[in-house]
Amino acid sequence: MLTFLFGAWRRRNATVDHGAIAKTIDDDGRLAHGYLFMCAMAAGIATIGLLCNSASVIIGAMLVSPLMGPIVRLGLGIGTLDLARVWRSLATLACGMAIALVVAMLIVRLSPLRVATPEILARTNPNIFDMIAATLSGLAGGYATVRNRGGTIVGVAIATALMPPMAVVGFGLATGEPAFARGALLLFTTNLAAIALSVTLVCTWYGFGGAATGKVVAWQLLVGMAVLLPLAWPLSQALTDIARQSRTVSTVRAALMDTLGDQQVRILDLHLDDSGMPALDVTFAVQHWGAEEDESLRRALVPTLPPGTTLRFQPMVVADPVGTQATRPTLRRPVIGGPLSGAPSKAVPVTP
Repeated sequence: MLTFLFGAWRRRNATVDHGAIAKTIDDDGRLAHGYLFMCAMAAGIATIGLLCNSASVIIGAMLVSPLMGPIVRLGLGIGTLDLARVWRSLATLACGMAIALVVAMLIVRLSPLRVATPEILARTNPNIFDMIAATLSGLAGGYATVRNRGGTIVGVAIATALMPPMAVVGFGLATGEPAFARGALLLFTTNLAAIALSVTLVCTWYGFGGAATGKVVAWQLLVGMAVLLPLAWPLSQALTDIARQSRTVSTVRAALMDTLGDQQVRILDLHLDDSGMPALDVTFAVQHWGAEEDESLRRALVPTLPPGTTLRFQPMVVADPVGTQATRPTLRRPVIGGPLSGAPSKAVPVTP
């Protein structure tokens, strides 16, 4: 049985033009003026999209970014134990990353917008699911490269988002937020390593290692463990923290509804901050609130929270909590200022 499977594997790999595919990968991943130019353009697009919180612009940066080329080449280099190819790929990646950082930092320094938007924050706290997604994307990208499915690379570029995390690193350095830079760099490194090693597996499966396949697999296992294990630990911890926060928020929400169940209540905002001393901020609308309700809610919540957690309640006493929930978009309506001089200004109605 094993002989039959091995023979089928050899016959299938014989249909793959290893030389032509390797040449294409090397051409796509080499260091050239066009590669550096596209890195600069992709970094600029990504930074603007992040500052403006525009998902469509960020997706455009993912498609323009040429970083997939040297990463796939790196995977082929590991898969064939070609150290010269590996070092050239790493040098190409380093140059592209340097260009992206310089462009991102320059745009952030020149921009009046330096607020951490949701799109920026989303790339500062990666977890183990990001590694899994990058691994699956790398397998898809490696297969698409070997089997000439060029259109699939577009989806891989969007799924892995290589350039936006690098732009967030530039944002963090330019604004003096090292935590943002560290988190985004961890995401970029995770995507890079997972994609490269996944491409390595595909290249090995399709026989790019030649007669030394057993030796190649042994080295791949060693490199894979040396690279992925140090990354997997902080990513796993991040996922554990997210799960713990989610459970805490659910517990608080249930305790709030049970304790104040004799009146209408609507939770407007609930935020758990685990950095430093843990703190829980709860904003809610109720029909009445006093010392008795405050004490009852604290007695219900304290046993369920991590030790040392600071509770901060922000109750809004209103006649109709349901109506307050429904009018939140109106309350957030921007107020447009009147003319600076000349014409008399009009009074702007404010919804209570």
